[in-house]
Amino acid sequence: MVYTKNSSMNIILSPHLDDAVFNIWHILNQKNTQLITVFAGLPNGNHATLWDRVGGFKKSRDMMEARRQENETALRGLGVTIVNLDFLDNQYMNEARDEEELYNQLKARAAKSDTIYAPIAASKLYRHPDHVLLRNIGLKLKKEGFQVSFYADIPYMQIPQKPGNAYVDRLERRIFSLTAEKLKVSVISLDKNEVRKKVAAMKAYETQFTITNITSFGGLSKKANIQSEIEIK
Repeated sequence: MVYTKNSSMNIILSPHLDDAVFNIWHILNQKNTQLITVFAGLPNGNHATLWDRVGGFKKSRDMMEARRQENETALRGLGVTIVNLDFLDNQYMNEARDEEELYNQLKARAAKSDTIYAPIAASKLYRHPDHVLLRNIGLKLKKEGFQVSFYADIPYMQIPQKPGNAYVDRLERRIFSLTAEKLKVSVISLDKNEVRKKVAAMKAYETQFTITNITSFGGLSKKANIQSEIEIK
């Protein structure tokens, strides 16, 4: 199915129900923005993953339903169009993904006049497979002539307190080593008012914020990771 619309828009590809708020708040604030959370599917059965049990849920489906509601709460008042796709989070997968189906669905939702934003998944230590998949899809769309930009995915990646030229150069080299693409890194600084709004939205993800912050050694509460965002194109 091809989705038609009257004007160009920003299309954010968020792997999970929180990644866009954590990482690309400056685009969520803009008009004509659509947020597609790709791996927002509801798992079947009565089981729960370790992550979901630590989060206080006996069924993973209940966790995902709560996370969808948190997403609505976090984005309330922004005017962004919310789209949740039914692909499952990697932690709920027992079989190989149909990557071609995913690619075709995402391609059908965009026009070449749109700007698509995808995670860059360029952490030194751990790159979440869902983030890597969307990075690769973004690169494929870019090669087909779509306007694609990427964003740094916190808390897997970390931003220094003063992200100057040396940081930008290092990140551009790392991205080239991963993608074979010469992409340019820009640092976006949020003002105090936007930081305040962003923090409130981040904390609306009650099932995820505290546990993710703990497991990332304070990555979500680190000032530099909140007030600075990275755009790559």
